Amino acid sequence: MTAFDTANGYAESGGRDLGYHNLARSTAAGRYGITATTWGGLMRNYPDLGLSWDNRLDPSANQRAHSALTTENTNTLRRNGVANPTSADGGLAAVLGPAGPTARPTAGADEAAVGVQT
Repeated sequence: MTAFDTANGYAESGGRDLGYHNLARSTAAGRYGITATTWGGLMRNYPDLGLSWDNRLDPSANQRAHSALTTENTNTLRRNGVANPTSADGGLAAVLGPAGPTARPTAGADEAAVGVQT
């Protein structure tokens, strides 16, 4: 487990291998808070990882999924001009999607920050 894995896991779940985070508001689950949509995509794109709906809460499967997602985000950042992505870039990509660190804020002083993320 890398320092980024540890920091991301702590931010998402306090570093614990949780079940579902908050079913009333999200489908995020496991140490890294991977949503159902993302998990499904990882199952399709990486069949060799052995991910399934049945092992979604398994810590080992969650780690494999997070590693694949981190690699995807790093590769996308590089394609978008971030030659040496940092852990901060990876964190932004985990929260905002891989384009997050390369997006340019356009909000005015009186505009909500959440509008910049979309």
